[in-house]
Amino acid sequence: AETLNVPMPKIMIPQRPIVFIANAVEKISNLVGIKPPIFKRSMDFFVRSVELDVSKAKRVLGFESQISVKEGIERTVNWYLKNGLLFLSIFSF
Repeated sequence: AETLNVPMPKIMIPQRPIVFIANAVEKISNLVGIKPPIFKRSMDFFVRSVELDVSKAKRVLGFESQISVKEGIERTVNWYLKNGLLFLSIFSF
């Protein structure tokens, strides 16, 4: 939110109903032979932890990050925007 200069979401939706709905939509879409508008695996992206531990890489390989987490987030957001993979909603929830 900070990188995009948008407000933090005001509504938090529990993950279980969303994953359940995505799974159901995917199965129904497959039964009727259409491409699902949402996939369970896409929802998994939002509910899984993506935190990684680099302590072994530091210890064994001497790895040191070249950029800060903040800069990494900014680069990632900019890449998504540049490639049309991130859309900013006109609605504020």
